[in-house]
Amino acid sequence: MAKQFVHGLTDELMKKGKHFILIRNPLDILASFHKVLPPSFLELGLAGLVSIYSELCELGKPPPIIDAAELQENPEAALRGLCEDLGIPFQDAMLKWEAGPKSYDGIWAPWWYGSVHKSTGFKQSTKYPSSSYGEGDISDKPFPTKIVL
Repeated sequence: MAKQFVHGLTDELMKKGKHFILIRNPLDILASFHKVLPPSFLELGLAGLVSIYSELCELGKPPPIIDAAELQENPEAALRGLCEDLGIPFQDAMLKWEAGPKSYDGIWAPWWYGSVHKSTGFKQSTKYPSSSYGEGDISDKPFPTKIVL
């Protein structure tokens, strides 16, 4: 999550790592995000994501971009393509996992990972109906449905 990015890290992590950007239509995020806190451009981390992408491009390492909807629609094809782009082997184990919390979930797991902890694989994305999330919230404001990088 771009919001968790630690600024001031040495360039070595950005230069040596294998990175990709996972994107999701911002309007598809609002319903689930609002269950935890009021969504805002800052809280959603979209500006940070663009910043990370730009930094990687400046280092000569433009990352592959994977759309969460495409990942959910055809996980094997999306992951095979991503692995090829990153130069790493695809493994069937990437498509399924055991339900439950993981030691590497991080401190935010209790707020964000309820559905993930119940899952054992990818499923089709949920289409949320348009609705308001509170007076003056982000759904009432002009908001990009795509960020062109």
